[in-house]
Amino acid sequence: ASNNSSDRTALQAEVTQLRQEIDRVAKTTSFNGTKLLDGSFANATFQVGANAGEGIAIDSIVSANSTTLGNTDFYVSTVATGTPAGTPAVMAAVPAGTFTITNAAGTAVSLGALAEVATGAERNKQVVDAVNAKSSETGVFARQTTSGYEIFSDRALATTNFGAAWGTTTGGASPPAAATATANQLDDINVNSFGDSQKALMVIDKAINAINSSRADLGALQSRFENAVANIQITGENISAA
Repeated sequence: ASNNSSDRTALQAEVTQLRQEIDRVAKTTSFNGTKLLDGSFANATFQVGANAGEGIAIDSIVSANSTTLGNTDFYVSTVATGTPAGTPAVMAAVPAGTFTITNAAGTAVSLGALAEVATGAERNKQVVDAVNAKSSETGVFARQTTSGYEIFSDRALATTNFGAAWGTTTGGASPPAAATATANQLDDINVNSFGDSQKALMVIDKAINAINSSRADLGALQSRFENAVANIQITGENISAA
């Protein structure tokens, strides 16, 4: 909230550079001429025994390319706000309980009351701010768009989750469109607004989880290799002694 548009522009420049560096590492990391982190390393089998079929297989290593890393499905419900004939010059206050969002546990969370405003743009901002103020409870976020605003989450959302009376309380807004799933990756993130930064953080969290999971798998495989090498060495010693 303390960042102005110039701050966000500077932050976005840094985000872009960091993303490009992640891509560079993904595309250039290799061993013995084999790329390891660009998604091409898969279905490799290492021979660890004396006989055929005695191997350890690695299905794949996570792709660290920004076009695939952190893949997250966002369910987006769009509200297009217009100015139909008969729209009052002043939009009335909205009582608490009119706007609700159902959280992951199935509990309806009230977004609180909205004060009287003079324009549709002000009402849009009110709703977006109200949704984001409760995001820690709901896991649902909002951001303004050129035609209205959108509400999004990384879980499936139903239009009915957002309460009633959208049309009469937002200056003639169209009903929220059914939430549709849109995939986002590290390559798509930006921090140009609060809503965008929340999307970015979700994608980054998924990316970190994917990297950590792959590291855990590789660590376990390394332990298997070490045990296999130790067994082979002991066998070699026993044969030499015999």
